Amino acid sequence: MYKMLRQKITASRFKRHDLGIIENIPADVFQQIIDKHIAEGWEISGSFHQFDWTKRWEVKLRKGTSELQMQWYPALQGNMVGLRRIMTGVAKQFSLTVLTCPSRQ
Repeated sequence: MYKMLRQKITASRFKRHDLGIIENIPADVFQQIIDKHIAEGWEISGSFHQFDWTKRWEVKLRKGTSELQMQWYPALQGNMVGLRRIMTGVAKQFSLTVLTCPSRQ
């Protein structure tokens, strides 16, 4: 019951803030997405090249008031959360799918 309630709250938050999520991004595509955004002037929190692909880590990309949260899980690959309009553009460019809320909590 607690898990179902948590899923509904998360889905409501994603809808209220017009967020989208892309899950299970392979390592090579994940790195291409980060590199593309950095080349377009997005600022990254921390140094991307210090991350170990065998461990869990998170990074944020910011440009103006927009923010993308990037999360890497070795077993599950990459996840990316941000405004749905930005996520849709990324998804089209890299042939990915934007979800309206996380599929797992």
